[in-house]
Amino acid sequence: MQNQVAEMNHEQEALASLLNELNLNDDEIIIQPEEVASSVNLEEVVGELEQSDALSEAYEKAAVETEQMEQARIERENEGIIDPLSLIAGPEAEPLPEVAEKPKKKSPKKGAAKKGEKKAEKKPAETAEKPAAASEEGNAPETSKKAEETPQKPATQPRKYYSNKVERLNDRMGDKMNEFAILEVDDAERDLSKLVEDFNATMKGAGVKVQNRIGFFTEFVSGKSDRLNSVCAEAVKVLLTEGKITTGEKGNLHARLMKKYSTASAKAMGGNTIIAMQKLKMVVGDKGNWMPNPDSLYLMKLKQMLSIPDAA
Repeated sequence: MQNQVAEMNHEQEALASLLNELNLNDDEIIIQPEEVASSVNLEEVVGELEQSDALSEAYEKAAVETEQMEQARIERENEGIIDPLSLIAGPEAEPLPEVAEKPKKKSPKKGAAKKGEKKAEKKPAETAEKPAAASEEGNAPETSKKAEETPQKPATQPRKYYSNKVERLNDRMGDKMNEFAILEVDDAERDLSKLVEDFNATMKGAGVKVQNRIGFFTEFVSGKSDRLNSVCAEAVKVLLTEGKITTGEKGNLHARLMKKYSTASAKAMGGNTIIAMQKLKMVVGDKGNWMPNPDSLYLMKLKQMLSIPDAA
């Protein structure tokens, strides 16, 4: 208390000296001394502190209860129990999908391209859009539809060239040539390599048109071709349904072919087909009257594949 009074006296002396320097009177200045607390009520202070502690405990208790209620609400939602407050608030807004930024195009520098030079084409990697980023649920990014719709071209194989029809047929048949060089039942006991040599020699001795028909019969019977030449198929049907083939302008095969072709075409194609059937040992007989060979393996197979009924 004495210290405060001393400080006030010191301040008054300093103020008086300042007023003298400023030529001011004491009446113009009113000095209000600071209020000094005479005494402190200890009971009131303790009461206020206790009330403050009680409020803090109430706030902490309310915070704990709020946290427990929130935890219980989360557990109810996980168990399939709907919180009534969520019905009042309505569904939560879904987050907007992220949009991938398009890459900025770099403008070409002036004077970079010379006259007469073609502009470089854009690479697919530069012009293609980036795939969309995966969503938070773990969905895979969508791929470009253009990439999915573009079919891939099969690799082209180099074209083969053959010196003759025999070489072409042996290449197409492959290992099956040994099997289909057996023309009759008795040939099964012969050496296969010798049968293939005889088959090739017989085919080479024939004309080109006849070689074509030998290839038609062999590829169809072996399964290399799914359709038999129409003239060859007609000749087999006449042979098996009527029991024979008669040649000439009044022959049964010529009469059938005349329904689709001219006289010259029917005669030429019918004659070449009969010669091919002779080379393959499908027919027996003499000129002008050919009968089915009962030992022909080709004829047995063709009857089954073409669904030809027995002769009447």
